[in-house]
Amino acid sequence: MLSYKEFNQIYKEELFKVMEFINDEILTELKLHNEGWNQNKEWFKNYLSQSSLRYYKVYKTAIENNTKTILDVGGFWAIFPITMARLGFEVNMTEALKYYSDLYNTFFDYVKSRNVSIVDFDPFMESYQGKTYDMVTIMAVIEHYPHSLSFLFENIKNMMHTDSILCLDVPNLAYIKTRISFLLGNSPLSPASLIYKSAVPYIGHHHEYTLNDIRELFALSPFVLTKLISHNYTPNRIINFINTITNPLILLNIFFEGTREVIYLEARKRK
Repeated sequence: MLSYKEFNQIYKEELFKVMEFINDEILTELKLHNEGWNQNKEWFKNYLSQSSLRYYKVYKTAIENNTKTILDVGGFWAIFPITMARLGFEVNMTEALKYYSDLYNTFFDYVKSRNVSIVDFDPFMESYQGKTYDMVTIMAVIEHYPHSLSFLFENIKNMMHTDSILCLDVPNLAYIKTRISFLLGNSPLSPASLIYKSAVPYIGHHHEYTLNDIRELFALSPFVLTKLISHNYTPNRIINFINTITNPLILLNIFFEGTREVIYLEARKRK
């Protein structure tokens, strides 16, 4: 198994290559349905770079469970799928290509050239009838969907065989920074002004979750939770000595897991 340092080095190499495809035209199109993505290329690079810690958790689980095949739902910039393919996994990713303009054709061709197959499929709208995988990953996806997840979960169940693993993460609505902002009178929801400026449908965050939300949701789902944790992944929020000195609020993250930045879970099909 690779250390985080080794995994991160490979991930960053793939990030550098993918960033070549993010140009002004694509940035303009990205913000059309989410004004919150009205950001420059460096902003996206920083966000994607920081996410390697989130993906390393999935990599470790894949190694520990002798995973061979992976389906990443909503791969978007595909850095994680490409990284996993480079590490020897058989990787597919879903993307509903009807939502993308021709601006993305060159990028999607690049993804395929890196041994990642693209499954043209919308798991929120279409019924899945394809092959099954050892692992299905849904990373930072469900917060963008405003409706019931029951249809999605039925699709995910059909993507998995008896011993498959589901890995999912989502922003924590009860994150300490969000709680304090709410106490100061700021909404924890997407700013109304950003939604107003965005075309329909708005694809920003519709519904973030708490740990209790996840427990209740999965009690209703066709899955059984095998792991449920919360953690920080942004560099200045990771729990360590320097960060606790410069930002004492991180001490709350040590003692109260419900105050951390993101929720991560693993689950298996209910028998």
